[in-house]
Amino acid sequence: MLPGSIAFYGASSVYGVGDLQEGGFVNRFRKWYDKNRSDGVVYNLGIPAENSDYLVSRFLDENDRRNPEVVFFDVGTNDAHRQPHAESENYVDIDKFKANLNALIQLATNAYKIGFITPYLVDEMYNPRSGVAYFLNDDIKTYTQAIYDTVDNTDIMLIDVLAHWQSEDDYSALMSSDGLHASEAGHQVICNLIIEKLSSTYLNL
Repeated sequence: MLPGSIAFYGASSVYGVGDLQEGGFVNRFRKWYDKNRSDGVVYNLGIPAENSDYLVSRFLDENDRRNPEVVFFDVGTNDAHRQPHAESENYVDIDKFKANLNALIQLATNAYKIGFITPYLVDEMYNPRSGVAYFLNDDIKTYTQAIYDTVDNTDIMLIDVLAHWQSEDDYSALMSSDGLHASEAGHQVICNLIIEKLSSTYLNL
């Protein structure tokens, strides 16, 4: 049986930016979930522009009020970006990001299961965004590797969106017109990866 409550934490990707049809992968997942567990609840706790620093600071207050059985974290892209120049430091440096990953795991110990959703590649031609923000794929890969290292040899679920993007000959169809957020097709891919992971974990499918 699927867990009775699932919470998704993250930034604009979790919130659903880029999916004008169905409001993002969390909403798409909720439709599948509701068909398979009518008495459960899915929480979308995405806040656009959030990074791991902000998530650590708000997590306990948000989570204690809901006490979900499963918690998914989607962090890394906003941590990795640079401003105001491409050569500037990452917004949250990699060592602090690693510490934040471990802090989130410790804070979520009441959950029966924890999962991390990796970042995905972006279209760098749109840099700088808003005139100051640089999202670079090499940085995204570095921060995703930190997630890989954190969950390695644990029972934490990994939703490896980056690997799927990299497996595509042309991942542009998975990106929205801003080149930063997933398109409707991209959100469906992320939704499918989550469904596959939970189905194998809870439904033995």
